[in-house]
Amino acid sequence: MNRDKYGSLLVALTVLTLLAWWLLIISGKVQGTELTRLVEWALDTLDFYDWWWALGR
Repeated sequence: MNRDKYGSLLVALTVLTLLAWWLLIISGKVQGTELTRLVEWALDTLDFYDWWWALGR
């Protein structure tokens, strides 16, 4: 149960971070290449969570 709670929290934080960066990009504060790096980080984070959750099963 705790894994599900922490997993949901991790997904929510990742989505909020992506949304914040997207808002910064459309406002012209950051470059598009930085979004690419952020998306890669988000996908790596979610992959790590999948691995961690599977390890605990």
